[in-house]
Amino acid sequence: MSIPYKRDDRNRGQLKKKSKRKPCLNMRQMDDFKFKLAQILQEIDEKNCAQVGGMIYAKASKQDIKEAKKYISDKEQEGVIPEETAKKLNRLLSRYSTYR
Repeated sequence: MSIPYKRDDRNRGQLKKKSKRKPCLNMRQMDDFKFKLAQILQEIDEKNCAQVGGMIYAKASKQDIKEAKKYISDKEQEGVIPEETAKKLNRLLSRYSTYR
């Protein structure tokens, strides 16, 4: 004799809240993104290149694209990144973003 299927009534009547979608880095194209990021960052000095590149990648993948773009604008105002390079970085982030 088989035991009848027992439904779980704990979640009955509770509505599940959807998390708000935000633009994040597309992890399927991570290698392409890293390669193009390194090419763009060759335009700035070597001392700041690794630090800025790492922070942009970390913010884009862990937080969201908006935080990465805000970081780029902050570094542009500090004078670490030139204006043209900042525009290229923003376009790169927009190209490799997806909502999740």
